[in-house]
Amino acid sequence: MSRRLLRRPPPVAPRAAVAPALSPAARLGVGSLSLVVVATALALAPGTARADTVTVQRLDPQPFANVSLRLFGRSYSDLAGELTLTSGQSSFAAYCIELTQPAYLGSRANYSVSTVSSSALSRLFTVAGLDSGHMSTDRVDTAAEMVALQLAVWETVYDGLGGSLASGNFSVAGVSSSYATAWTLAQGYLQAAYQLTDTSLYAGSTLLRYANPSLQDFVAYTPAPPQVTPVSVVPEPQTALMLGAGLATVALVGWRRRRQPWVQGERT
Repeated sequence: MSRRLLRRPPPVAPRAAVAPALSPAARLGVGSLSLVVVATALALAPGTARADTVTVQRLDPQPFANVSLRLFGRSYSDLAGELTLTSGQSSFAAYCIELTQPAYLGSRANYSVSTVSSSALSRLFTVAGLDSGHMSTDRVDTAAEMVALQLAVWETVYDGLGGSLASGNFSVAGVSSSYATAWTLAQGYLQAAYQLTDTSLYAGSTLLRYANPSLQDFVAYTPAPPQVTPVSVVPEPQTALMLGAGLATVALVGWRRRRQPWVQGERT
């Protein structure tokens, strides 16, 4: 997202009436190429897109990190971190997926929301432990982790998994000194996601894309609910035999007690 445009909200306009606003990068062809790559990385999954209105705001008190990036050979100075999107009474964590489109803090805009399919992003969010809608189970809870995950999202969208933040269509030239660990952490996320082969770990998860033709697009991720193994009420054969033997012992002890003579002072 473009750092110089973050704090200047645009006027609200109906989504259908908003024409795509080309940035300087788009006029040079980088923006168009970026849109093609993003569309390829996030395939529309079965489901119906719905119109929704969201408010984009910074996730306080965690600040963004200043980062120096390169995309298709062009340099960018940007901000990386997690954003909070608010829709109605619900707020949730989201991450940017485009470098050539702006995002305006505190603004309101119409977004088309759709379920998308991306094995790479699902694996990335799984290993990072992201849960966009539930803070209690979201493991991406430090500023360094949020910055790292944003860098990893851009790398995954523009280069896929298995690459490096140092090279490719997208690369990171530098991160502000207070978040120096974010680069290494992001590379760790990418490597772990690349090595993840157990699809059951993210099967049933939900990946939503919030799209606007002239503004920054976002992704939000909700993991699948934990699987609860039903408890069998029928004992296994070995357990049943042990249970039967135990009941027989109890019955025998009770019978012997009834056969013993009454002892003075003992209750009847």
